[in-house]
Amino acid sequence: MKNFLKFTSKLGFLVIIGSITFFDCSVENKIQTNKGTKQKIGDYIQLVMERFDVPGVAVAVTKDNEVFYTSAFGVKNAVTKEKLRSEDIFHMASVSKPFVATAIIQLAEQGKIDLDEHLTAYLPYFKMDDERYKGITIRQMLNHTSGMPDVNDYEWDKPQYDEGAAERYVRSLKKEKMIAPPGERFRYSNMAYDVLGDVIAKVAGKPFEVYMKRSILDPLGMKESDFLYEHIKKELRTSPHIWDSGIIVSDVYPYNRIHAPSGTLNSNVIEMARWAEVNLNHGELNGSRILSEESYNLLWQPSVRMNEKTSVGLAWVLSEYRGFSTVSHSGDDLGYSCDLKLIPGKKVGIILASNYTSTPISRMLDGVADILLGFEPEVPKKPVSLYFRRIMDKDGIEAAKEAYHKWHKEAQDDYNFGPGELNSLGFKYIRSNKMDNAIDVLLFNAELFPNNSNVYDSLGEVYMIKGDNKLAIKYYNRSLELDPDNTNALEMLKKLK
Repeated sequence: MKNFLKFTSKLGFLVIIGSITFFDCSVENKIQTNKGTKQKIGDYIQLVMERFDVPGVAVAVTKDNEVFYTSAFGVKNAVTKEKLRSEDIFHMASVSKPFVATAIIQLAEQGKIDLDEHLTAYLPYFKMDDERYKGITIRQMLNHTSGMPDVNDYEWDKPQYDEGAAERYVRSLKKEKMIAPPGERFRYSNMAYDVLGDVIAKVAGKPFEVYMKRSILDPLGMKESDFLYEHIKKELRTSPHIWDSGIIVSDVYPYNRIHAPSGTLNSNVIEMARWAEVNLNHGELNGSRILSEESYNLLWQPSVRMNEKTSVGLAWVLSEYRGFSTVSHSGDDLGYSCDLKLIPGKKVGIILASNYTSTPISRMLDGVADILLGFEPEVPKKPVSLYFRRIMDKDGIEAAKEAYHKWHKEAQDDYNFGPGELNSLGFKYIRSNKMDNAIDVLLFNAELFPNNSNVYDSLGEVYMIKGDNKLAIKYYNRSLELDPDNTNALEMLKKLK
């Protein structure tokens, strides 16, 4: 959930304004809807699941306002082995954010919100320990240029459930520092979206979750979906799965009402298909309209350029795939990973949801898109981090290193050996509070990729968490030597010094 396009969180971007045009680049691909397409999609998903040890995945594909395909594979819970169904409910993580943007635009259409008005006009009690907070606008919060930091601890293990949680959270931010002047650059912020939830509540005069249910979910027929976890029927709930010396069911479910707007939508792929359809139809579905068609000029207008092909609109990620414009948002969180991609030029929507943190959900979705577009899908290589960890947890770091070098020599084409593999494993150990294991893995990664700036940035972070400021400074400095534009390292060094 908390960082789609995670690599962008350490980079700065200039804000640009432009208009979005959906294009097909003269690509004539006809969407494959023949008899064998569904079988190909199912076979492909199961192949990737087997390679990555994924407990469960559900998928839905819409084409021309109809659900062309929906299915589910695997189990709801790895202990009970209960079979997963398409109607079963997943934590949708950051896929929630475009719903928040839609609610804000609804209120803007009603004249109740001005996107360029300051946040403090709607929440006078909002304060931060930095005078620059007074310049934050609603638009900047929507496109992640507010200058607000991200959330450090979602406190899933200490959830709040009462209606006062949203305002209480906003008031708790008075000691937080800004990380940049408002509007200066992109920095993904779940905090900003959580505050937007309180804006919606105050402007609409009802709790955020009530507004979302009445104004978006119910009109679309998403009757089983809700931002309040306690409203989800027990028989439809899935279990979150994490890795801890093997895939296990998490004791903690990712829910806390203070973070509802940034990522606590619970839904299934069948109902998310309706969400895909209403957006492909620019706000209308089966006679029910939740937004004016013109509002998509705001939602899908590029406002932050991330690279040559990718921008951010208001919540939505605007990019291209195989020559087609795409509108998407993904999310991952404790025990879940989800992705939704729209191909407006082909009136196609694809939704995948998994009850496992480490499912390669976005690569899996691209494989489904390839099948639909008539391309041969790429099967992701085996994640070397998964197999490395199995050996490390059983026999220690030296045995894992030996296995790594053997795989690299004898089976290089079978595994993904990129620097991000062991980097992500290091952070999994951090989340499990296994700091020594994290350090062993990240130091080995630095041996393998001595010229990669992010490798040293991660080492700086783990030593800072451990309280070894001397080594944290050493590695952040090394990261800056390799990449002088690493703003995250600069920010951390300021804190450390």
